[in-house]
Amino acid sequence: MSQASGGRKLDLLNNLRIMSGGQVSSVPGFPSIKGWSYPPLLGWWAVFGVLAVIGVYAARRYHGWLLAATPVVCALGVYLLYSLPVRDNSRYLQPMWALLAVSAAGGIYWLVTASRGRLRLAAIVAASLFVVVELGTQHVVQASANAQRVTQGQGQTDAVQAVRGLGVGPPCVITSSLIAVPYSLPAAYYLDCSYVPHMKSLTQADGRRVVVLFQGGRHLQTFAQNWPAHRLPRTAGNVVAYVQPQRP
Repeated sequence: MSQASGGRKLDLLNNLRIMSGGQVSSVPGFPSIKGWSYPPLLGWWAVFGVLAVIGVYAARRYHGWLLAATPVVCALGVYLLYSLPVRDNSRYLQPMWALLAVSAAGGIYWLVTASRGRLRLAAIVAASLFVVVELGTQHVVQASANAQRVTQGQGQTDAVQAVRGLGVGPPCVITSSLIAVPYSLPAAYYLDCSYVPHMKSLTQADGRRVVVLFQGGRHLQTFAQNWPAHRLPRTAGNVVAYVQPQRP
């Protein structure tokens, strides 16, 4: 599970990077960023959090603390559920955001309806601006994410075709070096091979032909060091396929 989800360590900094529109992974070798994709987005999230707190305060006045705090408590529960072990993907944070949105919407409603005169007009303008900024920034983030997925998809397709062109077919095993290669699992699926995250010994292959996908500068398994090396297309990144020679 840790290899699929990102690890066993809670990483609050990575959560903030996700909220700023970044792609992160605690799994070595998978796409990740160190900095921030869209730092101003964190300002929007800060306002979102403030509105959620205001929503809890407003609901408490009418329904009591128990009902008012329920969405926030549930959001924190979901966050802990999907964060231990850590999940490095926005889809695991979305249930928490959806629950907090209930309180944030209540906060916006209270600010608009409780104020009078110019304060009400200012609240309406601020609420409208809050929504417009969210729609605009998320469109930019989504467009960037889609472009990355198209690029990664093309790299995956090229990697699979290149390995297939080397004569690899079932029965076979696709594995990778100690640092995971993102194309290992898709290649195994499309080539009808078995997948082993990091094969330590050829005995794990049970006599099947083995292909090791390797990224330069990393540790390559000893058993594959003398196998023929084939560099995959540039679109697949700096990946080399070490293919076990066929037995005579």
